Amino acid sequence: MRLSRSPRAARGAAGAEGGLNRAGRRWAGLAIGAAVSALALTLALRWAGWRPLREALALVDVRFLFLGVAVFLVSMMARVACWQVLIGRPVPFRRVLAALNEGYLLNNVLPWRMGELGRAILLGRTPGLSTPLVLSSIVVERLYDMILAVGLMLVLLPVAAGAAWASRAAWIGAGAVL
Repeated sequence: MRLSRSPRAARGAAGAEGGLNRAGRRWAGLAIGAAVSALALTLALRWAGWRPLREALALVDVRFLFLGVAVFLVSMMARVACWQVLIGRPVPFRRVLAALNEGYLLNNVLPWRMGELGRAILLGRTPGLSTPLVLSSIVVERLYDMILAVGLMLVLLPVAAGAAWASRAAWIGAGAVL
């Protein structure tokens, strides 16, 4: 009597025969990401030089650096949680975080905020989601961002009204947002 393998065992055997299993793909992705980051850092330091970096780091108060990193991480977690709520369907935190970061990366290298479309496509591939659904949640997210920016401007405009340059800058900023 021959025993058949379960699908999971068959995938494990296939992974052992030459393909990468899930953990192997994860490590390969991390290795590629680390290599690209190391290359980018090396090129940036060759272009700018080590001396300006050392001089800038000598001026840094490490407490504020750690505080800044902590605030950044909390803000990213909040953005992921908000985006999960806007999508309205259960999506794993890691998947949303990855799509958000990849979208920000694409925004930095592509024109016209194409990273927003990129993250919609990336997250739209998730089972149970579609690219139009994710794209509509991004539009709503950006509308909320704009409402918050205008609200902050309206609250802070009276404070800045005392300084002529601050008032002018606030009106220019409001025009740019609207």
